[in-house]
Amino acid sequence: MYQQLARKENLHHAFLRVKKNGGCFGIDKVSIEKFERYLASHLQELSRLLTQERYKPLPVRRVLIPKTNGK
Repeated sequence: MYQQLARKENLHHAFLRVKKNGGCFGIDKVSIEKFERYLASHLQELSRLLTQERYKPLPVRRVLIPKTNGK
């Protein structure tokens, strides 16, 4: 499975989907625009870590969305 994920074409496609969805800053505070400036090197490094099964994702950023009922 890591080999499939590690393919640069798949990583690039995933990035384009996040960008199209209006992805925002993650817990690392890196914007889509900043990530895209160094896209080739980021995808290469991510591919290398996935291939070596050494990738460790950062925690998910939690954002509370206020509801109309106050919860």
